[in-house]
Amino acid sequence: VPGDLPSATFLRSLRLLRLLRGSVYARALSRYGSILSRCMPTFALTFAIAMVTWVLASVGMYYAERYNPDPEMRAHYRSVPESMWITLLNLSGESPLCRYQLAGRFLSILIGLFATAFFAVPVGVMAGAFERDFGLYDDDDEDDANSENRNVISD
Repeated sequence: VPGDLPSATFLRSLRLLRLLRGSVYARALSRYGSILSRCMPTFALTFAIAMVTWVLASVGMYYAERYNPDPEMRAHYRSVPESMWITLLNLSGESPLCRYQLAGRFLSILIGLFATAFFAVPVGVMAGAFERDFGLYDDDDEDDANSENRNVISD
């Protein structure tokens, strides 16, 4: 803005300090923390399965690709620890390499299928927990089943 004083700009920038009021966010963060703590057993189990799958997939990719004729591909699979990095990238959905041998291609397909589950399961669990916590859970099916059971018992 022409003719604008630097001091006025500074004073206007102080309005951003309103964002730092923690009391506004404290309730939301505590609710989020309670939802996370309820989902932690599922997250821990998914994490453990992901770690085991990561190691097994790294070993499999090492054996499938260690004799690859392409020197660039072979460089990523010289040992199991070296293959863990590129396998982790594959498990995260990023596939930076493409010149796999036949066995490596099949393993990459399996890795891609497992990678989807590693992200879908925790996201689904969190979505369900938020749905229940915010009262968005649809209880109609359970209410219908309970009313049918009451009718059967009363007859």
